[in-house]
Amino acid sequence: MIKRNGIISCALALIISGALGQTANATTTNGWNQSNGGWHYYQNNTLKTGWIQDSGKWYYLNPSTGTMQTGWFQDSGAWYYLNSDGSMAHDTTIWGYYLGSNGAWVSTTSSSTYAKGKTASEIREILKRDYKFVDYNAGLLLSPYGKDYQNVIGGYVNYQIAISEIDDNAIKINILKTDSETTNDFKAILNIIFPDKADEVYSIVQNFMSSGVQQNSYSFDGKTLSLYNGGNSQIFISIK
Repeated sequence: MIKRNGIISCALALIISGALGQTANATTTNGWNQSNGGWHYYQNNTLKTGWIQDSGKWYYLNPSTGTMQTGWFQDSGAWYYLNSDGSMAHDTTIWGYYLGSNGAWVSTTSSSTYAKGKTASEIREILKRDYKFVDYNAGLLLSPYGKDYQNVIGGYVNYQIAISEIDDNAIKINILKTDSETTNDFKAILNIIFPDKADEVYSIVQNFMSSGVQQNSYSFDGKTLSLYNGGNSQIFISIK
């Protein structure tokens, strides 16, 4: 009987010891963590999304994935610019657009810089530098696979935005996905072409997509928007 109790005591000791060992080795994730090709921010093991402040700087994390954003993006009707390290730019001018103390783009009609869109070469440079577009034939391509798009199984359907033509006379855009990240990038392109009027143009595109009409043309701000519904949430847009 004594021997049996000794065995039970030993087993209990091992179980308790093992449990204590697991507790001692448990870790809490806090701060920045790089995974899946992007940066994420954790607080007490919880993935943060939206706006966060860290070391006196503001960052914006994708509401769906928590991935740190860079470049131009729109939030609650205001445009912001996030530097390459993700920090929000403020009290400065980025590509002719002035950002106030709160980081939001300050629109003005008194400056000719704000009253006109960018040239094709400027748009191309901005998209490649800030939005990770890559050269694609005569146009540009936005893909989560970057420059390796040619080797992607599934090909074209995995792309986000394809620009088949871009010059000072016209830009042809093919929107292939409807996720929030692709939508923000598309709005940023519209904001470059139609400063301070991107929301109006985006509304035209949304109304067209929900109308069930296969194609239509619209006049807006001295330009012609030709829209074509390619099915499967694809939309072809020509702006001249």
